[in-house]
Amino acid sequence: MKLGDIKAYIRVVYPMLNPEPGLININYPIRLHIFALRSKGRQMAALNRMRKTWTDSGLYASAWVWGCLLRDGETPDSPRVRAETGPRAAVLPHRAADVDMGGWLNTSPVPDSVKDVLQGYVEAARSFEPADARYLLNHTGHCVAIKPEEKRFITVELIRQTTFTGVEQDIKQQIEAMRDGGLSQLVIPIVPGHEAAIEDWGRIARAFR
Repeated sequence: MKLGDIKAYIRVVYPMLNPEPGLININYPIRLHIFALRSKGRQMAALNRMRKTWTDSGLYASAWVWGCLLRDGETPDSPRVRAETGPRAAVLPHRAADVDMGGWLNTSPVPDSVKDVLQGYVEAARSFEPADARYLLNHTGHCVAIKPEEKRFITVELIRQTTFTGVEQDIKQQIEAMRDGGLSQLVIPIVPGHEAAIEDWGRIARAFR
């Protein structure tokens, strides 16, 4: 949906997502989230509750992050860690290829330490088929699984730069820093077949109650 159309959508739909009208059987109000990465999104978010500054407005800020809690002696290049974090790490190469294929805007900063990896993926993606729709293979498995064509590009450094991966204490410290910076909620996706990670993240969540 275009940002220019979202005001009417919010006005009509959002009241229906709360329990007061009795239209939907839910127990708690659903918060409105606006993707405020760029200036237009921030302006849209400001229409609702921001009046002076982000801090004073009382906005409820959430972030979408991926990661993996390392077990004793486990390294970031283990099969389990790669399976749980690789789909998120691959987003950076996907976006780099999007820029190369169609000149799309890349909203993700590219750390110097992974520029060579991304360039390697971009060059590989130039041979994706079908030639007139290379984006289809580029985004196959996006945020779900690592496809064979990108396995060699999912390096430990790329995982480190794009995910919350580490021992439990390190991840808690990262979350504490984000909380102190004004974050209210983390959304942590779980890849298919690795539902046991829910217990790991549940343990982290309980530490902040």
